[in-house]
Amino acid sequence: MKEQVKIAPVKTSPVPGDLLDIIVIGAGPAGMSAAICASRANLNVLLIEKAIPGGEISTSWKIDNYLGFPGGILGDDLGKRMERQLDDYSFFHTFESVEDIQ
Repeated sequence: MKEQVKIAPVKTSPVPGDLLDIIVIGAGPAGMSAAICASRANLNVLLIEKAIPGGEISTSWKIDNYLGFPGGILGDDLGKRMERQLDDYSFFHTFESVEDIQ
């Protein structure tokens, strides 16, 4: 059985009144995975990142120990690949800093 995926033409910030099921703070590998999994579960998701998708991995020169890339991969390239995968899913995405959680 093939999985159905919601396609999001544009990722935008939510507006007041939008209901969210989950807020993911940080768009590193774990944050992007969490946003994808929650979106696949048909939850309304907001992914917040203060800088660039991929997190610290995007600032690394070369990643030699990431499964699936036996010769290694540049950190920026891996971050961009991860970000492209987000395009297949529907959720809100914003670039902001989280100052406080209550």
